[in-house]
Amino acid sequence: MLLKIGVILMFASALPWLALPVAAWLAPTAAAKAAWSTGLFVGAEIMFWGGVLLAGRDVWNAAKEAGWRRVVPELWRKLRPSDGPARSGPSDKAG
Repeated sequence: MLLKIGVILMFASALPWLALPVAAWLAPTAAAKAAWSTGLFVGAEIMFWGGVLLAGRDVWNAAKEAGWRRVVPELWRKLRPSDGPARSGPSDKAG
């Protein structure tokens, strides 16, 4: 359960980054823009690193070993329940 919450937090940490331009556009003063931008930045970092802590060290290491370009498929593989033996290609049995 903590793994799922952690991964969701890591992915949800992109939302404050997407909200930064909106905050810069809607804030009426420069001080308000700075405050909103700082709050969104800090919130995104807290969400991401909190998700990393909840997901666990083994997921982080597995993602690093798979390569940063394959982080999402690696996390998806860790989240999916295994339904039995891994399926490979066609079997050698004549059927």
